[in-house]
Amino acid sequence: NMDILFHWTIVCIFSIGVIEASEHDTFNLPIYTFSESEFKEALQSVEELELVDLHVLENCDPLPPEQLKRLLFDPPSFGKSCSLHIQSIIRPLVEAHIGKTRASQLFDRLEVIATENVHFTKSIALDLFVAIIRKK
Repeated sequence: NMDILFHWTIVCIFSIGVIEASEHDTFNLPIYTFSESEFKEALQSVEELELVDLHVLENCDPLPPEQLKRLLFDPPSFGKSCSLHIQSIIRPLVEAHIGKTRASQLFDRLEVIATENVHFTKSIALDLFVAIIRKK
């Protein structure tokens, strides 16, 4: 999961002194990937809403399937792809928090971690499509 890779990266750059303890403790980025069961459990706590339908689609990456397969067998390319994907979502927030230089160090480290852990990946993207209605 992308959020797990990012978390590992934060822990890693903290452990090598790129960010301070106070900065580590204040990383509060709006990124969290949840499982189908976690989503259902959270929704059940909201009495006003009702789940109508839920579909989990794997391998929803915009890449063609053959290119995706090649990425999974090419760890450096996979790591670069993961890093760029996460950067496209949160880089401005990270830069605002720790500055451009250290953000670059963080994302470089994230690329290494993703490259080293490609063997844990089954697919690159997983999407959850949900239909929810407000109870009357």
